[in-house]
Amino acid sequence: TGAAVSPATTTIPGFICAWHFGADGVPSLLTEPNLEAAAFAGNGWIWLHLNLGDKRCLRWISQSPSVPQGLAAEFVETSQRQYLSSHGDYLTGHLNDFRQEFDRDCSEHAWLHLLMAKNFLLTGRVKAVQSAERLRKDLARGMNFAAPARLLSHTIANYPDTLDGVHHTLLDE
Repeated sequence: TGAAVSPATTTIPGFICAWHFGADGVPSLLTEPNLEAAAFAGNGWIWLHLNLGDKRCLRWISQSPSVPQGLAAEFVETSQRQYLSSHGDYLTGHLNDFRQEFDRDCSEHAWLHLLMAKNFLLTGRVKAVQSAERLRKDLARGMNFAAPARLLSHTIANYPDTLDGVHHTLLDE
């Protein structure tokens, strides 16, 4: 499966998917029109995943009252290295990932960008990443996450499985 919506129908630049997690951690898929209402409802938290190939993302994120000045630019900047950095109540980073190809296995490198606070996890990529697709499938199967840090931890914990898969592919060649 590709992006959740067609770029021509979005008002949020680069919108791929969004999920709302209630106070109990139960996820529900959000459509783009429902995202703003869920963000201001004040209960639970939101995961929003963006295609950073859309250059309008920086302006849109910069205009959000939830993102401190400067962190939007750090979030969308081209990755040169893997890192996690704490900025008070916010965590930013770029994590090494593998490119997601929907018709075959892929061992090509890609980056997962992240910006996390207590009530949201914003992720983005230029090339589709395996971790985001795996998360979407886990959420569709009903996995619960009570906080953004738990979802991020789950993403990082799955990385060895991806490496193991690439290792087996290499051994089979």
